[in-house]
Amino acid sequence: MLRFFRTVRRSLFESGKVKKYLLYALGEIVLVVIGILIALQINNWNENNKVYIKQKGYLALIKDEMVNNLDALLTEKLALMSTIHAQKKILTLMLSDTTDISEKELSVLMGQAFSHDVGFQYENGALTELRSSGGLKDIANDSIRNMLASWEGRMTRVRLQEKSLYDYWVKCNDYLEIHGDFRIVAFGSGESGEGQSGEAAGSQGNKPILESKEFENKLILYFWTGQTLRDIQYVELENSIRTLIKMIGRELGTEEKLHFYDERAVFLNGRLNPGLSYGIITSGGVSNWASVGAQGLCMAYPAHQEWGILYITIGYPTSPPRPSADLSKYKKLVVELKGEKGGEQVQVAIKDKDAPDDGSEAKFPIGLTNDWKTYEIDITNSFKGADMANLYVFASFEFGGAAPQNVCVRKIYFE
Repeated sequence: MLRFFRTVRRSLFESGKVKKYLLYALGEIVLVVIGILIALQINNWNENNKVYIKQKGYLALIKDEMVNNLDALLTEKLALMSTIHAQKKILTLMLSDTTDISEKELSVLMGQAFSHDVGFQYENGALTELRSSGGLKDIANDSIRNMLASWEGRMTRVRLQEKSLYDYWVKCNDYLEIHGDFRIVAFGSGESGEGQSGEAAGSQGNKPILESKEFENKLILYFWTGQTLRDIQYVELENSIRTLIKMIGRELGTEEKLHFYDERAVFLNGRLNPGLSYGIITSGGVSNWASVGAQGLCMAYPAHQEWGILYITIGYPTSPPRPSADLSKYKKLVVELKGEKGGEQVQVAIKDKDAPDDGSEAKFPIGLTNDWKTYEIDITNSFKGADMANLYVFASFEFGGAAPQNVCVRKIYFE
C-alpha cells in the first residue's frame, strides 16, 4: 500500500502536475491526521471502558458492603432497643414511690440494661480502597460520588454518639462495680457460682441502688444518649444506606430487594421490624417471660397468673397520645406459631392508637399444635372496630389461666 502511494506521488511529480501533486499530498496529510484522531478516539474509548469496568466493580463491592452494614445496623438497633427498654423500666422503678420488684427480676433488667456494649460492625474496605486509590473522581454518577465523598462524615457523627454512649455505659458499670452485686446479676439471688446463696453471704442485693440519686443521674444520661443514637443517628444512617444501595442498584442495572425491612413486616427472620418494639405484662406483674432466639420470638407465659399479654407497638409502648401508622391497604394479618406441646391457647389482636387499654379489642383465638403452622387472619372480620389507618399495636398475643404455656412465633406480617 505504501509502495502504491509512493508510485502515485512520483508519477505526479515527474509529470509536472504540481497542483495535483500538492492536492494529493494534502490529502495524504488529512488521511494521516484522521487516522491519528481515530486511533486516539479508540484509545480513549478503551481507557474509558477500563475506568467504567473498574468503577462498576467498586460500586458492586460497596453495595454489597452497604447491604451487610444495613443488616448489622438493624441488628444493633434491635439490641439497643432491648437495652433502652430495660433502662426505662429501671428508671420507672427509681422514679416511683415503690420498689416492688424481686431481686431476680431486677437482675434480669440490669443484665439487659448494662451488659451490652453498643457499636455495630461496619464494613468499609471497598470504599476505603476507592478513596485511597483516587478512584472516587471516576464515579460518573454525581449523586453517588457526592454521597461517597461525604460518607466518612456521616460515620464520624455516629461513632461520636456511640463513644458518648459507651462512656455512660462505663460510668454506670463502674458505679455498679462499687455499690452493686454482680454475683446476684450473674447467678441470681439463690445459688451462686460457688453453690453459696447471696443472702447467706450477707449481700444486701441490688435494690438499694434504686434509691441512689447519683446512679439515677448516670442512668438518665445513659438512657437519653441511647435514645438519641437509636432515634436520630442510627435512623439517619439507615436512611442514607438504603438510599445509597438503591442509587448504586439503578446505576448497575440491578435491583436490591430489601423486602424484609418494608412496613408490612412485623417479625421475620429472627428480627423485629426496627421501627417497632414489644412489651409484656401479666396480672401478677411478671415482665421477663419473652425473648428472641433461634426459634423466633418465644413466650414462656408463667404459671399462677390470671392473664398475660405480649404486645408489639410502633415505637415504644407509651400512654396516649400515641404514635400510629397507616396500614389500611392490608387485608390480612399472617402469623406462624407453634406450641411446645400442642394444645396451647392464644388470642391474637391488633389495636389503633385510640383504643382503650381495657381488653375490649376484638381477638382471634388460636389453638396451637407442636408444629409450625401459618394462620391468615382476615382483618375486617376478625378485628372489627380497629382503625387500620391509625394502627398502634401491630400484634398482641394474650394468654389466660394459671397453667404455664410456651409458645413461639416465627413470622408476623401484613398482606
